[in-house]
Order: sequence, then structure tokens, then C-alpha cells
Amino acid sequence: MERQVYNLAICGCGPAGISPLVYLEENKLLEKYLDEGICLIDEKENIGAGKLINYNITANSLGKVFLEIFQKENSSLYKHLMSKESYKNISSKLESAPYLKEVGNLLQDIGSYFIDKIRDRNNGEVYNNHKILEVKRNKKNIFEIKLQSFDNKFKTILARHVIFNIGGKQNELFEKEKTVIYSDDFISGLHDDFVNEFSNSENKTVISIVGSSHSAFSSLYRLKNNFNFLNRNNIKIQVFNRSNIKLFYNSVEEAINDNYQFNMDQDVCYLSNRVNRYSGLRYDSFILAKECMSHKYKNVEIKNKEFTESDFLDSSLVICATGYTNKSVEILDSNHEEIIFQLEQGQLLTDHYCRPYIHNSNNVFEKFYTYGLGSGIKTNPKNGGELNYTGRIDGVWVYQHEVSKRIVEDISYSIQAENKVNI
Repeated sequence: MERQVYNLAICGCGPAGISPLVYLEENKLLEKYLDEGICLIDEKENIGAGKLINYNITANSLGKVFLEIFQKENSSLYKHLMSKESYKNISSKLESAPYLKEVGNLLQDIGSYFIDKIRDRNNGEVYNNHKILEVKRNKKNIFEIKLQSFDNKFKTILARHVIFNIGGKQNELFEKEKTVIYSDDFISGLHDDFVNEFSNSENKTVISIVGSSHSAFSSLYRLKNNFNFLNRNNIKIQVFNRSNIKLFYNSVEEAINDNYQFNMDQDVCYLSNRVNRYSGLRYDSFILAKECMSHKYKNVEIKNKEFTESDFLDSSLVICATGYTNKSVEILDSNHEEIIFQLEQGQLLTDHYCRPYIHNSNNVFEKFYTYGLGSGIKTNPKNGGELNYTGRIDGVWVYQHEVSKRIVEDISYSIQAENKVNI
């Protein structure tokens, strides 16, 4: 019996992974893809939310942004969501930033919709609670994806196209000691018992946060609201970042009226006229950053400087919030040799269609798409964004609207080319 070859395998079904499915459904393209075979693979039991379900901090976007993709009221996905508590929560916060946990609940309800829809087809499958061990492209240009279930059963599935987003891993600037934790874990509440030890102590305590990103100020926000550490006489908090803190404004005029100092050439997205569109802090983090810069909290010091490990010798706790690198598995060619991708600042370098460039080459890894944490698209004239931002553009809106459109376009080109060859 001939083994099934799925047209599309989605490896990692968090916010990035399920976004193309949302795009396909809302543009009436999903049925065609379902007919050709879709396979979903994820480590978790429930798909869609990734780690967002654990984050009790506000999002970087207004509630309406997470619902913008749903323009057609007759959409079956939209109808499915309208009865869900997650949808009602986001709908009640259209003009404010919802908690990421609430966004995660919405995405998890979207994920359950696609699980049911794909499993309802004879040529579709969902492998939740499965870990991806290896991806190999064979001599027929088919991807062989090796999986391991949580009960240690192994399986290999075949696919013509792969969307690969299994999450990122935070940059590890320091040796792992008990005093060093990472913002991803801290925001999830994994170290609350350890941090609470400082609440009950009268000893002099120094807490250092490394980074000026949304994650850094979300960590500071938790120290303020969950632990009441700001303006404590015996606790000193220092925030280290290599450049000045960036604040987000919807327009140049808004920034000027707020007396914010910025560079018109470097800090303004010429497509949207927004100041620090991708690098700027928003909402709760915006407010907290402004309070810190105005010295509202006497025990908080912002240090704009290059830092070394020696800067943290007196720190009782260091929270690292310095961004993500790509998390992957072994990717092999038909000769079983590992394929190395190009990196830029620790992140995968991809083309317009989110295909990674092969190391020491101008060639991309065809039919393989990655754009989540640790990869993603860069700011440029087509993508928009400010010149000062050298990171990657990510987020649910970008995944659903911009990235998905590009991937679907490239897969269509690929299928058309294959059909011509087979004529």
C-alpha cells in the first residue's frame, strides 16, 4: 500500500503555525488544501496558543487586531468563535490591550476548530503530543518528518511542503545559576516561589533586568504588580539595555505632542507614519517605561550601556529578556547530510516567502517555511518598519495577514510548477 503524502505538514501549531490555516479559511481556500491533505504536528495536547496561554501580561496590540482577519460573517470559523467565551472577552476589549492569556484562549479555540476539521477528512491527520525529531528531504523532494509520541512510539510522515515553527529559545547570556532566570519563564510564573523569597527578606537585594524589550518591561511590570517591589527601600532594581528605551506612537504628531525625542529618518515607519512601530513599547509597558524615565520609582535605575557579567556580581536575581534565537531540529538532505541555514544576529535569514537561506549560499530551502520566534521577516520597504529596528517582525497580525499570504502564494507557484512537469 502506497504511503500517504500530505500536501502540507505544519510542524509546530502555536500562534505562528495555525495562522496560515486561518488565512486559508477566511479566504475560502482551505477546502482545496484539505482535499490535498494537511497534517498538524505539535508537542501539546491543545494547539493554537503556544505559550501565550501562560502569560498573564497585556498584549502588544489592541483587541480588535486579533479579530481583524474575520471580515466575513458567514465564515464557519467566525461562527464557531462567536459562541466562545474567548471571543466575547476579546470583543469586549477592542480598544484596549487584552491579556496574552486571553489571546491564547482565543487561539486555542481556533486550534480546536481546525483539529476537528482536519480529522474529519480521510486524508488529514493531527499528531498532538508528538515531538519532531528530524526532517529530511529525500531524492523525490518529499519531506520525511520523524515523530516521537509521548508514549515513545515513532512514526515518519511524508509531506510536499512544510511550515516549521516549533518556537524559539531565549538568548543565554550568562551561565545558568540559581540567580539567573529568563523572562519567558518569569512571565509564565515559573519562578514565583523563588522571587517571593525576596519579598519576605529585609536584606539588601539587587535585581537586574537585561534588555529594553516588551519582555523586559513586562518582567518589571510583574515585579511591580505581583510582588510590590517598586519603591521598596531594601530592593534596588536596575534595567540594563544597550540603547535608549523606545516608545511606540501611532503618529509623528502624537510623539511630538508628547515631547518624545526621536529621529525622523531612523525611528519612523514611512508606510504607516508610526514612530518605533516594531521596536517601541506599548500599553502597560509604555506607561511603566515613562514612569521609570521620569524617576517615579526611586529604586529603579535605567542603565543605557554595554554590559558584562561583572555588572551583575552584586545581583541577587538577574532576569534575562534579550530576545530569541531559532529553535530547530536536525534538517537533512537526501544524502543524510545536515543542512545548515544562514543566521543573522542569531536568527534565521529568510526570503520574501519565509524560506530560509542555506549557509554560504544564495539558495533558499524550497517548500520549507519558517517565520516564528527566532526567524521571521525583516523590516524593509515592502514590509514597513523603522530603520533602527534590526530584529524580526512577528506577532499574530503579521502571521495571519502578511506571512500567510506569502506562503500560500509560494505553495501555489510550487503546485503549478509540479503540474506543468507532470503534463
